[in-house]
Amino acid sequence: MKKSILFILILCVFTNLFAQKNSLPVLLNTEYVKADSNTYVIEYYDSDRKYFSNKHNPFEGFITEPWQGKLKKISGKGTDISSIINDVLFPYLRIKKLGEAVYLREFYNLKGDLEYFSLGIPIKSKIPIRVIEKFEDRLKKEVKLELEFDPERAKDVNFISFSNRYKIPIKE
Repeated sequence: MKKSILFILILCVFTNLFAQKNSLPVLLNTEYVKADSNTYVIEYYDSDRKYFSNKHNPFEGFITEPWQGKLKKISGKGTDISSIINDVLFPYLRIKKLGEAVYLREFYNLKGDLEYFSLGIPIKSKIPIRVIEKFEDRLKKEVKLELEFDPERAKDVNFISFSNRYKIPIKE
C-alpha cells in the first residue's frame, strides 16, 4: 500500500512538472512606422514587451553557421553601447518596477560594422520613432568590432550576433 501511494505521489509530481507551460511570447500586433530616413517595424508581444527593428534587414534569409570557435579574436572598439543607451534611450524610459530591462540584439558584418539591431523595451514605454532612428545612427557610427579570423574557417559565417540585457534605472 505504501508503495502504491508513493508511486501515485511521484506520478502526480512529475505530471505537474511536465504540464507547466513555458511557451514563447506570442506576437500580438505589428506596425510599420516611418521616421526621417528609415521605416521601423514595431512588434508587440504578450510578454509586455515591444521590439523595434529597421524594416531593411540586410541579413534576412541568410543562414549562418555559429561564429563561436571560428574567429580568432573579437574585440569592441569605439563607444560602449551602454553609454549610447544611457544617453539616447533612458531619458524616455520611466520605470517604477525593479528588474525592467532593455534587450538589444546586434548583428555585425564580417568587417565589424553594425548593420542591424533589434531593441526590446517595456510595452508601456513611450519612445518617439525619431529617437529610435537616432539610436540606430549612433550605434552604426560609434560601435565597431575588431575581428581576426581565417577566411577559410569562417566561410559559412555570414554575420555575428550578440544579445545583451541592460537594466533600466528606476526613476521616481
